[in-house]
This record gives sequence, structure tokens and C-alpha cells, in this order.
Amino acid sequence: MRLLLRIFAVLWASPYTLLGLVVGACDVCTGGRARIRGPVIEFYGGATKWFIHHCLPNGQFVLAFTLGHAVLGQTDASLDLSREHELVHVRQFER
Repeated sequence: MRLLLRIFAVLWASPYTLLGLVVGACDVCTGGRARIRGPVIEFYGGATKWFIHHCLPNGQFVLAFTLGHAVLGQTDASLDLSREHELVHVRQFER
């Protein structure tokens, strides 16, 4: 039963995860990096940094943001600093 609930949570968040993966693919194509940490894939640098700065309110002050199971950050250090907080948002997407 627990596995079934976990699968459902991942599927529930999948539309947002897909959007995050699209932004992340653009990131990788523009020199950004990707890595898997626990239940999420993290993207940083490249287009992700530009997206955060130009498309989010007060983007210069945003370390990272979450879309489903994709976390997009400005730098690898900003992801390390905000990982615990962003995992809270991953669980919120799952609910």
C-alpha cells in the first residue's frame, strides 16, 4: 500500500515535474548542469539562472525554486543551501 501511495504522489506531481524538466533541458543545452539528489533532479546555471533572474519576482534574491520533482537553482551552492527547504515544496507538490 505504501508503494502505491508513493507512485500516486509522483504521478500527481508529474505535470509540474514535466514543466521543470523542460526548463531544465533548456538549462543543460545552454551550459547548465543537472544532478540527481534523492527524489529530485536538480538543475543549475545556464538558462535556469537567467530564468530565475528575469522571470521570477525579485529573482536576484531567489536561490532556487521547485516544480514537482525538479528543483531549479542559480548555482550548485544555492541548491546545497536550499535543499532542505525545497524538499518541503516537493512534498507539497505530492500532496
